[in-house]
Amino acid sequence: MVSVCAITPALVMPFVAWGPAGYYVAAYTAYGLIWYYGASPYGHGIGIAILDPMLTFLMLPVTAPTLVFALGVVRYSERRWNVAQLVASAILSVLPGFLMSFPSIILWSTSGFYAYAGPIPIHLIVGTTIAATVSRRPSELWEGTLA
Repeated sequence: MVSVCAITPALVMPFVAWGPAGYYVAAYTAYGLIWYYGASPYGHGIGIAILDPMLTFLMLPVTAPTLVFALGVVRYSERRWNVAQLVASAILSVLPGFLMSFPSIILWSTSGFYAYAGPIPIHLIVGTTIAATVSRRPSELWEGTLA
């Protein structure tokens, strides 16, 4: 589950530019736990950064809750968390992405320009699927088979 959180993007934001016809999306920027793709933070153009310490540190408020959710899925499967704790960690894992994208959504909706900005909840879909399919009592599957 931690590898899913490290590989999948936690947030997608459009890099918006102003042109003669108005706003347009120049490129999308995608932020992951250990990677970044989009408009280069160190200059002009499109860039890819993998294991960049500064970008990883700056994106911790967005990406750290996904790790808490990954830990929650593991603890739920071990019967150390209940459903309410898992749902709370799931909501908190996508909340920073929505909060970061909310000002952009308001700006673009008032200007007539529409582009998606917000979290990509792939970790939420994978974690929920794992939590729903995992047996809460794995020892029951093997009762009576060893004698």
